[in-house]
Amino acid sequence: LTENKRTTQLAVKDFVRERLELLTTVRLAGRESDEIVRHEEMLSSSCRVVGAVDVAQGAFMGGLFGATAAAVLGVVYCGGRSVGRGEMSVGGLTSFASYSFLLGMGSSGVMKALGEMRMGMDAARRVFGVIGRNSE
Repeated sequence: LTENKRTTQLAVKDFVRERLELLTTVRLAGRESDEIVRHEEMLSSSCRVVGAVDVAQGAFMGGLFGATAAAVLGVVYCGGRSVGRGEMSVGGLTSFASYSFLLGMGSSGVMKALGEMRMGMDAARRVFGVIGRNSE
């Protein structure tokens, strides 16, 4: 999805740049309205792709947060039973629940950072691919 988003946005940018560079030709041919319709179609397609990417990213991050919250609730429930039986103190339960929550949030941050690093590596690969083609 992210790759599709990138290519769609690049296509819109290239379309606009090309039409602005050749604005005189477009006007001379009387094709302004056709170009406007084509641009609007490209923008609506881009909006659909961006929306899908945003939903996927939101679902991923929401899922991670939900899993973390469920883990903390499980810890509190089981820990509460242990406190009731006298096997654990309230302070011990609080610190363990806090550590569990922070571990879950840290894990989601690491996963997000790894995803961003992968996108950076993909971008670098594309840039060096273009540089390599131009030097040959």
